[in-house]
Amino acid sequence: LLFVVMEERVAELIEDVRGGEEEFDFSGRFIRWPEGDIVAFFSALQEEGIYFNSAHFGGSAFPLSIFSLPYWTDALVKMEALSFDGCQLDGPRLQAIASLLNEVEEPPLRIFELDGCIFERGAAAEMGTALRRCTKLSSLMVANCALSGNVAAALFTPLIGLPSLSAMCVCNNNVAKEGAVALAAVMQSCPLSHIDISDCQLNAASVAPICSAAKEGQARSLILARNRIGEEGTGHVESVLQNGNLRELSVSNTALAASFTVALAAALAKSSCSLTKVWMNGIDFGHSEAEALAAALAGNVTLKRLELNRLNSGTAVHQPIIAALKRNLTCDVFGLAGVGKDGWAEQRQRLRAFEESDFGRIAPDDVINLIWKEMGSHPFLMPRRLKPE
Repeated sequence: LLFVVMEERVAELIEDVRGGEEEFDFSGRFIRWPEGDIVAFFSALQEEGIYFNSAHFGGSAFPLSIFSLPYWTDALVKMEALSFDGCQLDGPRLQAIASLLNEVEEPPLRIFELDGCIFERGAAAEMGTALRRCTKLSSLMVANCALSGNVAAALFTPLIGLPSLSAMCVCNNNVAKEGAVALAAVMQSCPLSHIDISDCQLNAASVAPICSAAKEGQARSLILARNRIGEEGTGHVESVLQNGNLRELSVSNTALAASFTVALAAALAKSSCSLTKVWMNGIDFGHSEAEALAAALAGNVTLKRLELNRLNSGTAVHQPIIAALKRNLTCDVFGLAGVGKDGWAEQRQRLRAFEESDFGRIAPDDVINLIWKEMGSHPFLMPRRLKPE
């Protein structure tokens, strides 16, 4: 009976993937499957010649023997996206995958996710060397992998100079300064535009090479949230604002000094500013810093989202920023006292929706004008029926 159940389970999954789809999500499909079932499934895939451009094996527990099956050598010739997210692959399994990649002449892999895998130095070095051959690799995720300094360096160093690498997520590791230096070298030599290095226990010393690389590199999105940067590292983070390509910056809960708010205000005030989103939750500042930020927001046209949650300075500090938002209808600011959970942009959108509704169309102009006057008006963004004063 057990053998029949195994055969039926494998047959059902084979039937699901037989449609010739280019991609398939196997997440959770192999939970509690015995090794024999998994081997039988991949063997059946090979017999029927079923391969994928993209496969996601999230949460699956793979026995080591799986990676010795001939199927994988043929599959990786075609695979462009491969995810082992949450599979908790250990050193021997990671080394087996690296060996398989080394057997492919020109790996077409573009997206590779190893979130939650368990690296040790030998496996990290072998995986990095194998990925160096993946010249089309554009996105790499190694989050939640418990990467320590020397392990992170062993994985990152071979990636230096990869021509297509544009996004890396290494969050929730402990890369230390050794790993940060290696990652900075990757940032300087690759077209990396998105870097998520949040929750990596970075301090002032280890964040310095990252910020230096981000300042000079092609970073458009830099996530530094929940690191131990502190006041000593504030200057390094402020230097990143000199990058004219930067669109998104997250420094939430990094214990930066209030001077960061002034540096941000200076960046927002420049006509060349390209920032669209900034998260600085938990960073405290006083009235003078708030006034500098307010002055910059009043004339800025690029910023769309600013988060200031968990300010400890008191509601009085918020007032200059709230006043500035009455002249800036493009930026949504969260975390200000009295604004509400939706922020200003949501309120303005609801007002425009009201104006365009059946009731809004018949509402007297003086009613609509009064509402807009209370919220603040911008001559270039006001509804056509209204004239700027």
